[in-house]
Amino acid sequence: MNIRTNSIGVIAQRVIATLRKSGCQVLAVKATQVRPMIEIAYPSPELKEGAIELKEQVNGLRRRAYAARLGGCIVHWHEDPVREEFELTAGMSASEYIAYRAAGFPG
Repeated sequence: MNIRTNSIGVIAQRVIATLRKSGCQVLAVKATQVRPMIEIAYPSPELKEGAIELKEQVNGLRRRAYAARLGGCIVHWHEDPVREEFELTAGMSASEYIAYRAAGFPG
């Protein structure tokens, strides 16, 4: 089944459209059997209000993440990235971006 044709996928597509209209950048969508998980950048103020704070540790590095429910989906994001950072990396190829991150610049 395709994520765009099953009922969970339809719900995810509606939430993605809502997020984009409010200025969020959708980074990834993971379909699960219960509810989709959508990773974003630049959450709206309304989304931030209802969010819970999570503390993650990945490869020994700690970071803060946030999660909120919206329209039957879980919306997940990391600490606010700086918009200039996004504009700087938006035109990079995958290999350039990996080298940029490996040099210690945030992503």
